[in-house]
Amino acid sequence: MNIYELMQKVIEEIEKHLEQHINIDKLASSIGMSLSNVYRFFLSLVGYNIKEYVRLRRISEAASKLKQGHSVTDLAYLYTYDTPDSFTRAFKKITGVLPSKYKKEKHFFQFKKINILERNFMNLEEKALGVKILKHMESIEVIYFNYYGNNPEDGAFELFKKWAKNNKIDIVKEGLRVFGYNNPNPKDDSGVYGYELCVTLNKNIKQKVSLENIKVLEGGMYAVVTVKKQEDKHIGQSIAETWQRFGTWLQASKFILTERQWLEEHHDFDQEYNHIGNVDLYMSIDYKDTKVDALEIREMKERMANYYTFKGSNAISEGRSYITTWFLENKIDLAKEQAPIYIFGSYDLEEKQTDDFEYKLYFITENIEYKKKSEQELVLGKTYVRKFINFENLTDSWDFLYGEYKNNETYKIDSSIIYEQYLMETDVITNQTTVLQLLQVTKK
Repeated sequence: MNIYELMQKVIEEIEKHLEQHINIDKLASSIGMSLSNVYRFFLSLVGYNIKEYVRLRRISEAASKLKQGHSVTDLAYLYTYDTPDSFTRAFKKITGVLPSKYKKEKHFFQFKKINILERNFMNLEEKALGVKILKHMESIEVIYFNYYGNNPEDGAFELFKKWAKNNKIDIVKEGLRVFGYNNPNPKDDSGVYGYELCVTLNKNIKQKVSLENIKVLEGGMYAVVTVKKQEDKHIGQSIAETWQRFGTWLQASKFILTERQWLEEHHDFDQEYNHIGNVDLYMSIDYKDTKVDALEIREMKERMANYYTFKGSNAISEGRSYITTWFLENKIDLAKEQAPIYIFGSYDLEEKQTDDFEYKLYFITENIEYKKKSEQELVLGKTYVRKFINFENLTDSWDFLYGEYKNNETYKIDSSIIYEQYLMETDVITNQTTVLQLLQVTKK
């Protein structure tokens, strides 16, 4: 399993035990990771620390049960709170209202289970090889150790082990990741080439290294496959065979190689810094077809819109889910509504979805008195690339569209803040809902 799959397994275990005490130590042991590593990677990939995530999920489930008639006392003990009062305080802190008021009025709070595999990986897997597409890996700052000669992997690891021992580096405690790649590649069949081992940095480690040995591994889209360690085969042989099958897979796929570095991520080390685990292979890729033909570029009229702001790593899904609540709160039946209702979502494509991430949900309407207070501002009013897409393909389409116009010969991207208009036929977004993508551009 790669680190994303391991953290998703943590989420699934949490979901099974929302109504019980959750033993994080036991959970960490079950996936073969230290407690500190679980905490570090969970926060990094999910956007919430574990305790905060559990608290939000429990309150979300409790909020749903309140609407079904469950009592505060029952819910307090169901979700492991010591007293009904402590549950009530937690509920109000998260939802903004007391349980008694939430139960009676048309308040709505929902924090859905996060699926980091759906968030980070495309819905694509080649069964024989187990290839997954990582939509975007962030660039990584690393310290590197390079060795040139025969069996350079062993030489690079020896340099790394010497450094780690001298500096008393605890890989597990520090939550470090270890990558490697050929540098330079073999020129002939002599078996002589270079291998560079790279270790991720944090503030503590950065104080112990020379700036001369620091570099950045470029982020982007990668195809990822896991090579499992086998007792009857050397891991190096398995890696070489998998890289070959990777190349065969690529030829039949919709992707091409890029100039970014291929990577091997080494998992699990013993106390002497010997690598004892699996290896994830990262192949840098992009779409084969980088042409966008069936698109429209036009100016959009500036409009005044009411909007609501959602913040956090789950802001996009929370904002989209609120659309259904908005129709309910304002007693609007789309089938009977004669005046047009325009609904847009807006967020920054380049911003990482952490606690500070922001999603705005805009409504452009006529003669509707909003039950829930909203803010107002002018939107649109610029030149946009326009593309219609089904909602189920929206994420992949944004990756493709944004990548195309980053390298377009005629137009340049004016803003990474995008709009998406939901052309809804019902009050719920489904996979078949049509979405109009709007990317702001200008001519070069």
